[in-house]
Amino acid sequence: MLLAICPNPSVDTFVWVESLEPGKVHRANGEKRYPGGKGVHVALAASELGEEVTLLGFWGGETGNWIKNECLKRNIQCVGPGLNDWSRSCFTFKSEGIYDDTELLGTGPEITLADYQEFIKNFNHYLEKADVITMSGSWPKGAPAGGYAEMIRAAKKKDKPVFLDATGDHFNLGLRERPYAIHLNISEGRSYTGLSEINDVVEYFKEYVDLVAITSGEEGLYMNVGDIILHGKVSLEKFYSAVGSGDCLMAGLAVGLANKMDAKEMLMLGVACGGANCLRKDLGMLYQHDVKMLLPKVEVNLK
Repeated sequence: MLLAICPNPSVDTFVWVESLEPGKVHRANGEKRYPGGKGVHVALAASELGEEVTLLGFWGGETGNWIKNECLKRNIQCVGPGLNDWSRSCFTFKSEGIYDDTELLGTGPEITLADYQEFIKNFNHYLEKADVITMSGSWPKGAPAGGYAEMIRAAKKKDKPVFLDATGDHFNLGLRERPYAIHLNISEGRSYTGLSEINDVVEYFKEYVDLVAITSGEEGLYMNVGDIILHGKVSLEKFYSAVGSGDCLMAGLAVGLANKMDAKEMLMLGVACGGANCLRKDLGMLYQHDVKMLLPKVEVNLK
């Protein structure tokens, strides 16, 4: 079972407008809503790949219930505290010109210490059944910065591998606990390390984790295998949106590890999942048949 942690789930909304101009009133041509949040995207992708998935989050009000119900339709077990304040909404604007794929990310509800403690209690319960754990994204207001760190410590005591994808103090404190793997995009990696070359960024994080996964948009995935660095990419004939591709990629890596794939197979599955997300209009989701179609097209090289 894959245990996906998403402390701050969201309702992700695509909004279509002809164009975006600063200071102007805009009328939408269409809207579409999807269950969102980085960990939700991971859970959706892993479930589509056939993995048993439990999704742990804070579920706020009507929006939180809607997110849970959408995930349940896709055979994902949703657990965690319910809150009165609504879960956040995030918006992606589709338009002509330079503002296409502009995102506006909501903040979400505020939690109490009791809410946090219930969340950790849920984690410790489902940890026993997990083969792999993914921890993704931001936390709601009121959460301590060391939430991921606390859960990583608990997972390591049970010899459960953790994939971490976060930023700020949540990442910094989590990294100190040395999870099994991290995923960052290259901008995040450069900001954290102060290094510019992607190979150097990978080498830096190798001191902390067993597996480093650094993504660089269309350039694909850079991942260490012991002392070597593999590069994987796939060329797409069509492209809709990259929103959620990194989350789908991490889901592929985690599912690969859960199914005891070797490093190259894991990389190929991760890249195929990230690419498959770009082929689908639904935000942060993929189709299994697209993954199977892309897998033999993934190019793998030594860097």
